[in-house]
Amino acid sequence: MPRKQEMSVGSGSLEMDTDKEPAISLAAHTEGILETRAALRSSILSNSVDVYKQVHTTETPEMITRGLENLRAALDELPAFAKVGWRKALDRCPELVGTKHRLMFLRCEVFMADRAAYRLVKYWDKRIEIYGEGKAFQRLTISQSLGEDAAFLSLGHVQANKSMVDSSGRRILFVLPPSKLSKENKKSMVRAVFYLLQSILEEEMTQKRGVVVLAFPQGKKLSDLPGDRANIQEISKHVMKILPLRVAAFHICRPPWFQHLVLICLKLYLGPRLASRIKEHHGSNEEVLQKLESYGIMKESVPTVLGGDVVLDNESWLEDRKKLDFD
Repeated sequence: MPRKQEMSVGSGSLEMDTDKEPAISLAAHTEGILETRAALRSSILSNSVDVYKQVHTTETPEMITRGLENLRAALDELPAFAKVGWRKALDRCPELVGTKHRLMFLRCEVFMADRAAYRLVKYWDKRIEIYGEGKAFQRLTISQSLGEDAAFLSLGHVQANKSMVDSSGRRILFVLPPSKLSKENKKSMVRAVFYLLQSILEEEMTQKRGVVVLAFPQGKKLSDLPGDRANIQEISKHVMKILPLRVAAFHICRPPWFQHLVLICLKLYLGPRLASRIKEHHGSNEEVLQKLESYGIMKESVPTVLGGDVVLDNESWLEDRKKLDFD
């Protein structure tokens, strides 16, 4: 029996036969990938590390061209069983998987083609799993892809107001964690959040810089703890480890004492790389605003519920998205 091991994919993983030489490790030694990584190192050296210790490359036409070539080669090297969903997407919706789509995954993985290839095939497997083959190969829209699941978005548990950006141009996602959800409501949550994050990835700046999550566990009770843990598991497993989205930090504002247990769980499911980006802020609104400002999140980009200036209007965002869906 061939032995199997789990290979890391960004913050996800994929099983591979260890009796076979990993194709991606061979591809990583090809001249093209070495040239791309050399160019990447040069780009990194010319840029400063930001407050979250993330490095952002200066893209050039040559880097993009070479990166796309390497991604194509890395995808070709993957075994057939690992890219079933991807091959279906190529066949059934080629208009959705062109250069712009592939570039999102390269940017997420800082132009490391092998990692981008793994994330890309996992993305399509998961997209098919959560939306079904009837919807997965269509452009994701509120009316066609979500249907009744849009009700979760209207509750405002996750909001992406365009006024909420940090000093480096990153989008800020504001999260009011929901309480215990039924099994069906969890599925709705996953589909809705997947759609929302996919929608903000339409912006090139978000593809390059990622997002910052600003969470306010308002009114949480100790009895909510099991439900909160389950919701974290669902979003981590089905969304955060799948989408080509860089998460710079999770700012948890004014959490009750028992939420620290939830944060421990969150760190376990996110893995060490993302876990290091969880920031807890305690105290009054004024004290929290001062701490957020040290990370480049100004009062002008913080919702009023935390003492900021942004008046959240989730219904307007939903109406704007519905209009864009028909463009």
